Amino acid sequence: MLKVFLVEDEYIIRESIKKTINWAAEGFSLVGEAGDGERAYPMILKSEPDIVITDIRMPFMDGLELARLIRVKLPQSRVIILSGHDEFDYAREAIQIGVTEYLLKPISGATLLTAIHGVAQKIRADQSRIDYRAIYEKEHAEKLQLERTDFFKNLVDGKLSMSQVLEQGQHFGMDLSAVWYQVMLFQVRGRDLAEAVRPEAAEADRQALEIEDTIMDLVAVQGHAEMYEQIGDTLCFLLMAQTREELQQTETSLIAKMKKAAEGSDKLLYFIGIGQAVSRLHEIKMAYQSASRAFSARFFSDCSGIFRDTDAGFLPESDQTELDLSRLNMDKLDRRIVYNFLAGGTVTDVPDFVRNYLTGLGRDNLNSLLLRQYVILDSIFAMAAFLKKQGISAAQLEQFQNQFRNFNANLTLDQAETRLCQCFDNALALRDSQSQQQYGRLIEQAKGYIDTHYACEDISLSTVAASVHFSPNHFSSIFGQQTGLSFIEYLTQVRMAKARELLYCTKLKSAEIAFQVGYRDPHYFCYVFKKTHNLTPMEFRSQRGAKAAVTGGTDACG
Repeated sequence: MLKVFLVEDEYIIRESIKKTINWAAEGFSLVGEAGDGERAYPMILKSEPDIVITDIRMPFMDGLELARLIRVKLPQSRVIILSGHDEFDYAREAIQIGVTEYLLKPISGATLLTAIHGVAQKIRADQSRIDYRAIYEKEHAEKLQLERTDFFKNLVDGKLSMSQVLEQGQHFGMDLSAVWYQVMLFQVRGRDLAEAVRPEAAEADRQALEIEDTIMDLVAVQGHAEMYEQIGDTLCFLLMAQTREELQQTETSLIAKMKKAAEGSDKLLYFIGIGQAVSRLHEIKMAYQSASRAFSARFFSDCSGIFRDTDAGFLPESDQTELDLSRLNMDKLDRRIVYNFLAGGTVTDVPDFVRNYLTGLGRDNLNSLLLRQYVILDSIFAMAAFLKKQGISAAQLEQFQNQFRNFNANLTLDQAETRLCQCFDNALALRDSQSQQQYGRLIEQAKGYIDTHYACEDISLSTVAASVHFSPNHFSSIFGQQTGLSFIEYLTQVRMAKARELLYCTKLKSAEIAFQVGYRDPHYFCYVFKKTHNLTPMEFRSQRGAKAAVTGGTDACG
């Protein structure tokens, strides 16, 4: 219902206008009145009417001066001038101010009402254009975010040529031409991934999402850095600079912002992996691999930390075959290291994790056949325990363990490393299979939320993501992977299916159906319907009726 404010210094005329028109029945709300512009102006600012009807000649402040002030403070409000002066200068000034209608007195209630409805139609048309733009921008932003994530994945995987990188980067508003590049990885998570099923884990997840959102906002204004969110709640940053000094400054600034955002919660740990700097676009893949190597150290840490890739590699080989317990770090045999990796690692992390895991035990010690056998068997038992906790079936667990039941006990160190990598690969495959089922359940939950709330105007990617405790970016990626559709595409499908049902089964008008399926603007509903069906709603209904008449059958409603 549009709001109307009336300004008229002649009391009789003002009362006549108020009583002649049945405001509520005509779809309007008369929110205020005043006898002059000076008294009206503060009241108008407070009530923010859609339409102001004002006399042109009034004491203290006339209608034209009032219209000027309204134009500045409330540009969305429309002004109708009532004037007893049929003079060109008045009309010209009113046009210059932006007055919507200029009506000459005396004027009948019917004529005034027609003018008000005309102005209301213009307001609704303007609002429709604004709504179209907002909806388009929301859909475009979601699509652009998915495309941007795919671009970054291809960039760090080395799948793009230099020209493709620069061209696609420009498409996303990124200038990727620089002298130096560096990759940083960031993750914030609960203190013990292996115990992530505890009740307090939900609160930790909520805090982690808040921290990620804060860091995203900070990076948006950082400069010399681009970011995307990977599956697994890891944020990936590409730092760019013209000099090493500038790169170092960007790194220092970004780390400080991350630490400030992440520190302060006793439920969370944060990890930052920093790769080596490279000087060519095609070396960004190497920079990413370098950062990933450093980042794999997080699985061995029980406190927050910053890890850098030093390319230290393995310690030199030794002919020693006896186990030196004095040089064996027993903390590195803690099964929680394996649990935490299985809970938060990926297949691409396996080689670096296994290498660091074995190096931490001491290369010389691993020349002992006894320790090699123990490490492999203990890791397999730890994997089995983790998988059982994740809900893997007994049959799958038995199959997993059988793969390694009769492994060659005389494996060399290199063969043992390869074998251990295979163990972790298989364990992660089972975990991911189970996770996909869990993601599937979450997506079904999200679909249920959409099916229940599709008619709400304010339903959005953010509200649906929040309903399943995901960040919007993470949810968007998972939803796309699970359904093959973007959130907007799926929401539109649901709304269109309900619209078809209403067209089939009711005699509701298109405008009524639009409101029932979540579209405030009937024109936009018709646009979307025609875009998805190549028919207008009425053409669709007529076609359905014609088919039913020809076949003599009934429709889906019986």
